[in-house]
Amino acid sequence: MEMDAQNTESETEKIGEERKDQWPIINSTFRKIFNTRSQAIVDVCLEMFNCLQVEQTIAIHKRKF
Repeated sequence: MEMDAQNTESETEKIGEERKDQWPIINSTFRKIFNTRSQAIVDVCLEMFNCLQVEQTIAIHKRKF
């Protein structure tokens, strides 16, 4: 069980680092909305709201046409 928790934490950290680097405007917006400076909170909010990368959103829309 501890091994799974450690793997999950490292995966979450990787995702957080990707989002921090690729989404500066979205991160800034979420920080303002939730009145926080914590990247960890922003990462959780992005995951909870299921925010997709712009490239993924465009690919989804292109498939529909």
